Amino acid sequence: MRRLVSTLVVVASALVLSACSGMRLVDSQVSAASTLSDTSVLKGARYRFEQTPLQTPQQTQPPTLLPAPQAAQATPLRQSAALYDLAEQALGEAGLVRDDANAAYTFIIGVRVTPYLVDSTGRPYNGLYPYGGFSTVWGLGGWRSSGYGWGIGGRFPPATHYRHELSLLMRDVRSGALVYETQAMHDGPWNDTHNILAAMFKAALKDFPEQGRGTRRVDIEIAR
Repeated sequence: MRRLVSTLVVVASALVLSACSGMRLVDSQVSAASTLSDTSVLKGARYRFEQTPLQTPQQTQPPTLLPAPQAAQATPLRQSAALYDLAEQALGEAGLVRDDANAAYTFIIGVRVTPYLVDSTGRPYNGLYPYGGFSTVWGLGGWRSSGYGWGIGGRFPPATHYRHELSLLMRDVRSGALVYETQAMHDGPWNDTHNILAAMFKAALKDFPEQGRGTRRVDIEIAR
């Protein structure tokens, strides 16, 4: 019996250590579309970044981690050098070249993060879920003894999850026409936005410039 207990302890310890190390999976729901009948012309394109009128120079400080509010509130992340660096790296891996002076296309980045509360099953918390519950256990420890116990379990306060949403709009410099759009969305418990967005940019541009496949799941592994 002692040997069995010792074996179980070793196995449990190994599982805990493996869960706390290695890689983690960032799963994104990705969709892409284009106005072009032949998107192959976008391969290897030269581009520059474009800002919308709301993305003013006064809003270029790096995004900060969001607190855990009591109610969900979508927060657009302000444009920053770090955000453009993440996008440029993913665009480069997709074969595009940043060339501000000779760009044929522009990219507009849109990012927002929405924190929300979840119940013990991971579903959005609506304020009515009973965190905790009563349970009873009846056990017999032999013909001469018996026992009865009760307890309360649950998790409070509710946990916070984060919905990260990302979009890339690609426009033709000469005509201003929108030629390509890709979007990615990820829900999860992590609030290290910089690392999550790095994975999401890669997911959004996977197989660029393919389109028309509907919404699909793209998994990217990152370090814990």
